[in-house]
Amino acid sequence: MKVLYAIRNPYGLGADRWIYDGYKNAFLAEGHQFYTITELDNFQKKVYEIKPDLFLLDFCFLEKNVPKLSYDTLLNLKKEGTKIFCSTDAGLDKENPQEKRIALFRKYVSLFDLCFSSNAPETMSYFEGMFQKPIYFLPHSADTAIYYPDKPDPRFSDCDIAFVGSFYTQKKTQFEQLLLPLLNKHRVCIYGQGRGLKDKILRVGGGITRRLKLPFLMKAINSARITISPDDERKLYASAAICVNIHEYYNDGASKGQSVEREFKVPASGGFQISDYCIGMERYFELGREIVAVKTPEEWFKAIDYYLKNEKARKEIQERGTARVLKEHTRRHRVKELVEICRRG
Repeated sequence: MKVLYAIRNPYGLGADRWIYDGYKNAFLAEGHQFYTITELDNFQKKVYEIKPDLFLLDFCFLEKNVPKLSYDTLLNLKKEGTKIFCSTDAGLDKENPQEKRIALFRKYVSLFDLCFSSNAPETMSYFEGMFQKPIYFLPHSADTAIYYPDKPDPRFSDCDIAFVGSFYTQKKTQFEQLLLPLLNKHRVCIYGQGRGLKDKILRVGGGITRRLKLPFLMKAINSARITISPDDERKLYASAAICVNIHEYYNDGASKGQSVEREFKVPASGGFQISDYCIGMERYFELGREIVAVKTPEEWFKAIDYYLKNEKARKEIQERGTARVLKEHTRRHRVKELVEICRRG
């Protein structure tokens, strides 16, 4: 099968880049042909040269590239037999329901053979009703080309708590409440973009090179912003006593209900995880047996203190969580799911 994947910037450091890498690795591992199209490409020329069987499109990519991705262009692509699957993760949001965005989605929605999201169905029912289109739940997963059970690394052997993730403003409150207080009591290893003057300067530089359409320079700048390599990230998860996970919330404090890759990368690497509770987690983990998920700051700190002192309990949960991810929640599982939907028509 020929798969065409749309991503604005394959060299970026947002979640979309790592999700893209995971799908690329998985589609290739499953024997499919994988092609990439970015905002710098001549869309019509490239898409008609490839003639994909499956076009994986993100709604935000569509929103930013409407002149290239006109309704007629996508309609003609469908007439050629291409299935169009649209991810709505960042395109539909109750906190930012822009009228232009809603109108654009309404215009294009009939062209999508599948709308899918990593947001829990409970949070997407409003949009399903609005567009009269079901939104298929496809949670994130682990890219096992990179994240697989590993041995502890001596470099990280003294790490009590590990966290890898960008310091987005959407998580500022959660970082202040849950993550930063741990620095006063435990040995904490924190990696990710958004901290320090150097990263801010590099981020501005990356934005400039992106606007100037200089992909090689953009790639070099973003590479310089990576604070831990994917291989070392895997080793960190396998070495730390506890790996913590924090989700995004709306301004009113409600959970966005969106799974994150970290949820699956940690156990896939052989790590033990404590996470804040996210709507829908019960669908892919047995809480308390395969992952520890807590709902209040009090439960969070209590769980961390307990599991730091109880290695046997950590190990038992970690082993069950690792087995569950490798059995059901890898990118190759998600790819097989999408391919099966595509072939069913």
